Amino acid sequence: MTYPSEARPTRWVLHVVLATAAVLAVGAAGAGFVLLRPRDNASTAPPAPTDEAAPAPAENTHENWPELTALPADTAPDGTGSGAETQIAFENHTGERHLISWLEADGTTTAYATLEPGYSYDQPSYAGHYWLVSTADGTPAAVFQAADVPSRAIIG
Repeated sequence: MTYPSEARPTRWVLHVVLATAAVLAVGAAGAGFVLLRPRDNASTAPPAPTDEAAPAPAENTHENWPELTALPADTAPDGTGSGAETQIAFENHTGERHLISWLEADGTTTAYATLEPGYSYDQPSYAGHYWLVSTADGTPAAVFQAADVPSRAIIG
């Protein structure tokens, strides 16, 4: 087919369009890789709370674990957390509901579980981390510090 000179498609336009499309495709793939790859930032925060998992009844399955000493409710973290991975079994031996919260070094709390009377709750943690136990109305009741070995925190 023959085109008049002013209507003839030029090859450079086709090359520019194809090159632009290739650059956009590579850029989008690269951006997707950056956005979708997992983060590589280690955190010393305890594992995040999960959706309302039913706690186990307080029939003690951790009877060989040592018992943690309940510290006064106004105990402030001393910044010695983030040791070895460990676990705390919170056991509610009272007749009321309690809230289990991670007590950060700056004094802020992150709620992890609500513990009904007569139930227990296993919480992954790190040695040295502090855990605040509060009554249902938010009144601090006790503080426990995670040990190097899995331990029991008796409430009540």
